[in-house]
Amino acid sequence: MSKIEFQLSAARRPNGYTETFSTTWPQVTHELLRNDHFGAELDDHHRWLDDEMKKVTAGSASPEEKLRRIYAYMRDHFTTAPLERIYVSQPIKQTWQEKKAGCVADINLLLTAVCKHEGLDASPVILSSRPNGYAHDGYPLLSEYNYVITRVRIGGKNYLLDASRPYLGFNQLPELCYNGYARVIDSSHDRIALMADSAKESRRTLVVLTNTDSGFTGTYSRTAGVFESMALRNQLKHIHPDDFFDNIRKTLPGDKQMGAAAFDSLETPEAPVVWHYNMKYIFSQKRVYFNPILHERFNSSPFNPEERHYPVEMNYRIDNAYVLTMEIPKGYSVEQLPKSQRIVLSDSAGFFEYNIGSDEHSINLRILLQLKKAVFPWRNTAASAISSR
Repeated sequence: MSKIEFQLSAARRPNGYTETFSTTWPQVTHELLRNDHFGAELDDHHRWLDDEMKKVTAGSASPEEKLRRIYAYMRDHFTTAPLERIYVSQPIKQTWQEKKAGCVADINLLLTAVCKHEGLDASPVILSSRPNGYAHDGYPLLSEYNYVITRVRIGGKNYLLDASRPYLGFNQLPELCYNGYARVIDSSHDRIALMADSAKESRRTLVVLTNTDSGFTGTYSRTAGVFESMALRNQLKHIHPDDFFDNIRKTLPGDKQMGAAAFDSLETPEAPVVWHYNMKYIFSQKRVYFNPILHERFNSSPFNPEERHYPVEMNYRIDNAYVLTMEIPKGYSVEQLPKSQRIVLSDSAGFFEYNIGSDEHSINLRILLQLKKAVFPWRNTAASAISSR
């Protein structure tokens, strides 16, 4: 336990009158939907949206396609300041006209209003972002909430949308939103679990090295996960892709050269970002120590300390795979390989597998890292190596 907070529930006055201060979610919802800085404008007719929305949604074959078009328009045509709060900084009509939002609430409450205008079942959702700390869902205190997103229901399916960041794909939320329970502000008072355990980051890496007429050459290809893709798209709005690869080039060993390099799917937020490059090794020494793990190393483990007083909390579950297939360079033979090993966390909550083998022509390596949950109790972080060869 890191801190204790108190909430005043009620006070008994000298005259015997009891004044109640605690609220319920139905009360909070009622107050927010009447608040001029939150929900009072959401159900207005907003005729000023008519002409533009006809263009945006024209030809939509289904409610989901209509929603995708609305979301893409809102994400791509507005600039949003990174201020996080649940109340708007200006009327939503002003945000629409200026195409500029003063905070996250401005754009996402406008998104809710636009979806309602187009006949979709949309509602605002409030939550507490990771930097803001946990909100106590059982005792609604609006001061604990600092972020607004939009929920749209179509055919029994929920879509959670955040149009405040240009690198977010449809039905994707930024990493900071996965921080406990969120609340839908409508008559349903639905509670939405946005736990770290409900988010998963998957990364796939493939390395191929072969003997060719031009030497010992190959390719490196990395398919980023959802959150890494978001981070890369955001990073590459501030630097040129060539600068990104120049920074990678500076970390390469002296016997390795980088060739053509590129990104794929940068302009498609719903798709994972892939970055790849060609490479060439020039070995000049009789004995070569070759590290088969490129750009994937962990320098430390959060599970290391033997004495722990708090849980280990990751931002998401992890599912990484790294595969290397290489021919043995001409003129060389394998003298020694690392040992294969599999390490399993207690309760099978995750594992790390390093599996390597060779024959007279090639070396094959597969590395798997899976964490099947994101939060590990402080008494339950032990791991054991169950096999090695």
